[in-house]
Amino acid sequence: MPADHPVTVWLDAYRPEAVPVSVWDGGLSEFVAGLVKELDVGLDASKRYARVLARLGAWALKQGFELDREVVLCPATVDAYVGVGMPGASNGSLMAARGDLRLLGTTLTRQAPWVQRPEPIARMSLSVPYTEAEVAAIKRDVLRQSTPLRAQAGRALVALGLGAGLDGRWNVHVTGNDVAEYDGVVTVTVGDPLARVVVVRDEFAEDLLALAADAGNGRLVAGSTSKNAAAKAAARIVIDQGHIKLSAKRLRSSWLVAHLVNRTPLPALLEAAGLKSLASLSDLVPFLGECDDPAKFLRGA
Repeated sequence: MPADHPVTVWLDAYRPEAVPVSVWDGGLSEFVAGLVKELDVGLDASKRYARVLARLGAWALKQGFELDREVVLCPATVDAYVGVGMPGASNGSLMAARGDLRLLGTTLTRQAPWVQRPEPIARMSLSVPYTEAEVAAIKRDVLRQSTPLRAQAGRALVALGLGAGLDGRWNVHVTGNDVAEYDGVVTVTVGDPLARVVVVRDEFAEDLLALAADAGNGRLVAGSTSKNAAAKAAARIVIDQGHIKLSAKRLRSSWLVAHLVNRTPLPALLEAAGLKSLASLSDLVPFLGECDDPAKFLRGA
């Protein structure tokens, strides 16, 4: 880090009020500055970490510890400091200090026995929905496949995807017996994960009933039910001379967008989609278009 770097300039001028000058100039300043520079973070974060390291280091020296990162930033030292070295501190301050020192310890030490936190599991993003033009091409070309079996599989994937929001977790398991009609409402019963009954969009209800009648107690999407069966079945369907790739996940996203645009109540949509929260729906906001009169809805809320 160059001498004219903002962090270096600030560290050179830093003098913690709570640390005796003799202690600071006796080696603690070099210890703190070296660790902070090694972090290579912005100025605000550097100031925060320098302050907490200065207080911890001064306390550790008072206890007779040497200025060794593996000792000062050892979990036992940190726990002792937070437990007795911060008298009168609020619970919030204690938690903040512990969090900062844990981060510093796991980042700057190699031998101190910190238990590393597992990497967070990123939420899977929803696939990009199809455009209206792509949906039109899919509905047109799904009937023009090279064999009747492919046409049947394509129709089933589209009807279950655009009509009921089912992707590869469910669509390859649906049988003709799972599709039913009650008082003009067509439904699909799906199993795990998140077993439920899904109401089919009217636009796809008639075709789904026809597919169910043809399948009987067999599955609408013939073939394997392995993990990637839906993707393999979709890959065999040619749309727009191969320019559009059929995807059960994108069909599901298009189904979600259709309901959001239609202002389907969110609790009903979450249940039908097998979703536990609204988090993933935020991925689809860019595809919802602009509201003509937002004030109308905001005022009536």
